[in-house]
Amino acid sequence: MKILCVGMNHRSAPLELRQCLAFDRQQTQRALALLKTQFEASEFVILSTCNRVEVYAARPADQRPSESDLVDQLAAIHQVDRGQLDGATYCLENEAAVDHLLTVASSLDSMVVGESQIIAQTKEAFLWAIDAEATGKYLNRLFHRAFGTAKRVHAATEIGRRRTSLAGVAVEFASRIFSDFRRKRVLVLGAGEMAELAVTHLKADGVERVTVVNRSAERGGLLAERFAARFCPWEMLDDCLAESDIVISSVSAERPILERERMGNIHRRRQYANWMILDLGVPRNVDPAVDRLRNVYLYDVDRLGQVVSDNVELRQQEIDAAREIIADETRAFFDWFESRDVGPLVERLEARLHELGDEELERLFRRLPEEVTERQRQEISLATHRIVHKLLHHPIERLKEEAREDRAQMSMRVLRRLFQLDQMPARQGEDAEQGEDHQQGKEHQQQGATPAAFGGGEGVPDVAAESAENGDDDERPEGGVL
Repeated sequence: MKILCVGMNHRSAPLELRQCLAFDRQQTQRALALLKTQFEASEFVILSTCNRVEVYAARPADQRPSESDLVDQLAAIHQVDRGQLDGATYCLENEAAVDHLLTVASSLDSMVVGESQIIAQTKEAFLWAIDAEATGKYLNRLFHRAFGTAKRVHAATEIGRRRTSLAGVAVEFASRIFSDFRRKRVLVLGAGEMAELAVTHLKADGVERVTVVNRSAERGGLLAERFAARFCPWEMLDDCLAESDIVISSVSAERPILERERMGNIHRRRQYANWMILDLGVPRNVDPAVDRLRNVYLYDVDRLGQVVSDNVELRQQEIDAAREIIADETRAFFDWFESRDVGPLVERLEARLHELGDEELERLFRRLPEEVTERQRQEISLATHRIVHKLLHHPIERLKEEAREDRAQMSMRVLRRLFQLDQMPARQGEDAEQGEDHQQGKEHQQQGATPAAFGGGEGVPDVAAESAENGDDDERPEGGVL
């Protein structure tokens, strides 16, 4: 078997392209049904969030779909020109694909590293695949491994406590200054990567009244729609400034767009209420003289950069610890995965040879004189079994080695044919194991983990709840609260 992952995320593709390939629940169900019709022997899960669209597949090693087939399917399903996806998608297989899923579920691949919503979205994607009967023993086991890994990462590290982007630090800083931060009116200028990250952090922190203003109405409107924020055209900038409590600016401009005189006039309309302005632009978006206005608190890239530098060092320690956990869980999954096909075959081969040995022992014991004691008969039987094990030891070790290198299929076919292993009845253990894998998926579906329970990342069992308890209650600094 092979495990594949094909997709795109916020690093590989722009928002406009990710939006074109996004799946809602109905689209996911239709796509999974189509994939199962075309590739019946394979298993599929589709993960679609604001920041990524990924298709996970488990297929027989000598069958399709290939990575290219899955990219073709993404383009065809959404009626997107296939050429647009070249360079924007990544294709991973086996260990790389497993490591990627565990990294995604643990939120190390998120735009906001450490956020808890991704685990809810991953569980939702898995449940939709179960509903569509698109999963099987391999992806069932893999996704349960991913959920367990995410829980372990969040419990063992403080991955979500240190923000290392300017936008993240700016939002965190504002949340520490304002005691009622979630109720504040926040204006975001721009719709690029920095502005997108700022809105992501704001929404993750529970801020409801967010307004986006951008020169390009199309791009700004798309960003606002994605996060259920309000969009206003550039012509309304002064009005939006006047009604804001916090301004986060990240636009491309050769000189400051918010001059002191302009901001002074707007601030007078605000009756000089406390006003925080976070200038993330390079070059500056805000005239430094604005900081001298009464009750205006201006923070630029230089002032926020030191916090970023301090957090980067602390965050890296947590990331390193999380990656060790992910590597450990990836190895554990592959220990199972590599032996999954080979294990039953080896046991059938051993059973076949022991069966032949027992038949010959029975004939031998019938010819032996009565003087042969029961103890001697047991010694003869034990010696026969030892001979079988010694004969099998080297071939079995070689077969396992080939399985680790994904080239055991030919040897397995030869063994099945030579020893007529496919004609042997399935062992009770094999049937039970397959039933257990299927039951795991059904039990996960029945434990209250329905898609409705994951709305907005709230009410998520295990990981999200723990993250909320352990990571979202940062103590606010004493004093200086506006």
